Amino acid sequence: MTRKNLRADMPRVAEFIDAMREAFGRAPVDAAIRAGLDGQPSFWASENGIEIGVRPPCPGFPVSDTSPKGQP
Repeated sequence: MTRKNLRADMPRVAEFIDAMREAFGRAPVDAAIRAGLDGQPSFWASENGIEIGVRPPCPGFPVSDTSPKGQP
């Protein structure tokens, strides 16, 4: 799939990326996208059943961490 097809298939993602490029510059945004496409958890997008990049790690914690100290 070419970049043009992704822009057409994922228009809201493309709009967001364009806004990020405008706010932060093309180079850092493109670097984060390239890293995500290369397997690093720096970029992930999903729209219209298409996913690209790597999902970020779950921010959760083990349930056992919620028990009071001294309790099993």
